[in-house]
Amino acid sequence: MLQRLRKPADHEITDFTRFYVVLAFLSHLPDVTEQHAVLRRRLEFLEEPASFFYANERPLRAEEVADPYRRGMLLTTRATSRAERTWPREALGEKAPVFDTGRTDGDPHAPAAPAS
Repeated sequence: MLQRLRKPADHEITDFTRFYVVLAFLSHLPDVTEQHAVLRRRLEFLEEPASFFYANERPLRAEEVADPYRRGMLLTTRATSRAERTWPREALGEKAPVFDTGRTDGDPHAPAAPAS
């Protein structure tokens, strides 16, 4: 079990439910460095741009989607993603990265600020 916690499979990092199973037992790893390595893997996954909807292989943001239900999916996912990235950053003692100088909150899923 400890080896599986040290090096979870990719699907155990990327799948929400499977990651929560790993997280439920992660404190059984005696080495905090190994615990943090698992959290970093999840955080790296969460910080990759992603969407349910794409245009020419580019993830669409909620502000680019006219359909109110699809927009709702994207807005809900954005809020969940933001919340899910907060705790690992705090546990790792990290601040939110800045991906775009047009954004003030460091959230890669948030809309960019309007051009001035």
